[in-house]
Amino acid sequence: MATWKKVIVSGSDISQLNNDAGYLTAGTAFNAFVTASINGVPLIADSTTDTLNFVTGSAGSGLTIVGTEGTDTITFDLSAIPTASLAFSNVSYGGVTLGLGESDATPAFDLQDATNYPYASLTGIPAEIVSASVLSSPGQGQALLTTNGVAGSTIDLGLETGDSPTFAGVTAGNITVGVSDDQTITTTSGNLVIDATTGLVNISNNLLVGGDLTVQGDTINANVTNLDIEDRYILLNSGSATIGDSGVVFGGSNGVAQEGAAVIWDASYNSNDGRLAVVNDMASNATGDQTPSYHVVGVYEGTEANAATAQADHVGNIRVESGEIYIYV
Repeated sequence: MATWKKVIVSGSDISQLNNDAGYLTAGTAFNAFVTASINGVPLIADSTTDTLNFVTGSAGSGLTIVGTEGTDTITFDLSAIPTASLAFSNVSYGGVTLGLGESDATPAFDLQDATNYPYASLTGIPAEIVSASVLSSPGQGQALLTTNGVAGSTIDLGLETGDSPTFAGVTAGNITVGVSDDQTITTTSGNLVIDATTGLVNISNNLLVGGDLTVQGDTINANVTNLDIEDRYILLNSGSATIGDSGVVFGGSNGVAQEGAAVIWDASYNSNDGRLAVVNDMASNATGDQTPSYHVVGVYEGTEANAATAQADHVGNIRVESGEIYIYV
């Protein structure tokens, strides 16, 4: 039935259209019909109300225009446009071309997707391209570089067993050698231990000990021309709390090495009063109490009572009192 329709003029103040129900719709008896075309591309309406499609091939594919009556809005949907309809359907970079719409799950883009750089042509890698390299040490002080599976020549780093490397200083754990000073070995924690196990630690030149020297072995051999001892008193038989003899052996005094005459303290003399004695022949490594060859006499000046207190009342000793001389027999 014919009726009047309002014409929308650009710039008019009309805010909505009246009597537009059923406008630009398709009846239920029709699937689609052509209403217009743009640049030769048909604009058709399908059976869905308020929907138009730009169709390049068949209905339902191409640019979709959706009109919403309640809000007077038009939505353009590009999801149905065929890739072939785009001006640029491929992405190219660095000689590799990937067509839009192609899929490759893992990875999303690699050389297998290339059309101008076939993946199969990569079977031979040029020699100047390094795909893998391994640096190893076949022996002490040696280095070997393997590139693309091909081993190079073994390089001597100057640290083999026959080499003599020079270092400005070495730090090994808490031990430093030549770090604080060229001639200094130090430790930053604990004791510095030089252990030759069953061997010999040989110091071929002078040895200066700034602290105490403690020797825990069995024997000290001082093969020196002169022995200088600053201490005014020498302690023999140190650490012993048991009454016993001790003394000094004069080696070679009877013509035999490692033995000779000795001056000892005869500790058990006269109920442990003790008295100096001479042993005519005694080994340097002798142990235990010795039998004196004779005792050494002394001179005491004072009264008889004082001599007894001083344990000078022993056979052979001489006492002097008021110009008189006495001998103890």
